[in-house]
Amino acid sequence: MAVVLDLLILTLALQTLQSPATAMPEFDASKPSVVTLYEKETTVTTLSTENCTDPGNSPTVSLTSVTPTTPCGQICFQVLPCGTEWCVYFFPSMGTLDYRKASAYYVTVTCTANGSSVNKTINVRLTPNTPPIFNPDVSFQTTTLTNTKNVKAGTKIFTVGAVDDNNDTIIYTMTSEPQSSNFQIGSGTGVITAVHDLSSQCSNSITLHVYISDGVNPRVGPQDIVVTLSDPNASPDITNLDRSVQVLESKAVGDSIMTFTPTDEATKQLTYTLSADPPSNLAFFDTSGQDIVVKSTLNYETVATRTTNLTVVAQDASGCTSQPHYLYVTVTDVNEMPQLYPKNAVYTTYEGSVSQSVRSAPSRQVTETVREDLYCDVLRADNKEEIH
Repeated sequence: MAVVLDLLILTLALQTLQSPATAMPEFDASKPSVVTLYEKETTVTTLSTENCTDPGNSPTVSLTSVTPTTPCGQICFQVLPCGTEWCVYFFPSMGTLDYRKASAYYVTVTCTANGSSVNKTINVRLTPNTPPIFNPDVSFQTTTLTNTKNVKAGTKIFTVGAVDDNNDTIIYTMTSEPQSSNFQIGSGTGVITAVHDLSSQCSNSITLHVYISDGVNPRVGPQDIVVTLSDPNASPDITNLDRSVQVLESKAVGDSIMTFTPTDEATKQLTYTLSADPPSNLAFFDTSGQDIVVKSTLNYETVATRTTNLTVVAQDASGCTSQPHYLYVTVTDVNEMPQLYPKNAVYTTYEGSVSQSVRSAPSRQVTETVREDLYCDVLRADNKEEIH
C-alpha cells in the first residue's frame, strides 16, 4: 500500500513540473544571433525571423531595447508577426545609419507567455559603404592624340573606368594641367572628349586629373591621364626682346622705340599685349603692329618715369600665347634751352635816379634742366648802360 502511495505522489509531482502553467518559453536556438546590415540600406530589411515556443501557450515576441540609441536607435528597428514567426525589421525611413558613429547595434527582443518571459539579443553589425575604385586601379594612364590641331569638337579622347562594390552611382570630375577649357569628362560615363576644335591647343602634352565619387565617401583620386598631343598648334614667340634700350626724352609721340620680330606661321594674325612695371608708366608706351611706340610725351625730369620695364606677350588667332618678353626702357635727358619767367614785365617809376627804386622791381626767374653756369644779359633797353 505504501509503495502505491509513493508512486502516486511522484506522478503528481512530475505532472506539476511539466504543466503549461510552469513551463518557460524559449527561442529557437538555431536562429542566428549575429546579422549584418548595409550602412546605406534604403529598403525595409528583415534582419531575422524568431521562433519562440511555449507548450500549451501562444507566446508573443516584442522589442525591448536597442543600444546605442543614436543615430538610429529603437525607432529604426521593429518586431512584427510574419506568418507563424516573428520578424525583426529595419526601417530606413525612420532614421539614418552611420558606421562612423555606430558600427553595431544590439537589439534585444523578449518572448512572453503566460506571465513568463525570456530575452534574446541580436548583434546587428553594419557593413560600411566603401568608396569606388578606378579600373584599372593605377595612379596614371597614358594616351596619344595624333594630328591634334585638326581634332574636332566632340572627339573621344579617352575613357576612365571605375567600379563601386555598393553599386552606388559614380560621379566623375576632372581638372587639367596646364589649365585648359578644351577637354571635358562625362560626369556619369568617364568619357573624356574635346570641347572645342583643338586648333587652339598649344602644348605638346596635357595631364588630366580625374576624380571619382559615390556621393557618400570622400572623393577618390586623382588618376592622371597623360595625353601626348602630336602636331599641336605651335605657340608664337618673339625673338629680339629681353634687352634694354635708351630713349631720348625728346622722342616724339608715335615714334617707335623698338621693332620686335615674332615667329609664327600666321604673323599677320598676331595681337600683342603690353604691360608695364610700374603699371602707371604704361600711359607712355603702346604697341602699333610690331612696334613699341611712344604714347605720351616723355620727361626725364619726372623721376618716376625715367625707367620702365615693359612686357610683351604675343597671341595668335587660336588663342595660343607666347612666353612673356621684356624691354627695359631708360629715358635719357636732352639739354634744353633755359627759360626766363615771366617772359615780359612792366615796371613804372618816377624820373630821376632809379638806382634805389629799381631794387623793388619784380624779380625774374631762370629755369634750366641741366645744371650748368648761366649768364644773363640785357639785350635791349633805352639806356642799356644804366640797367644792371
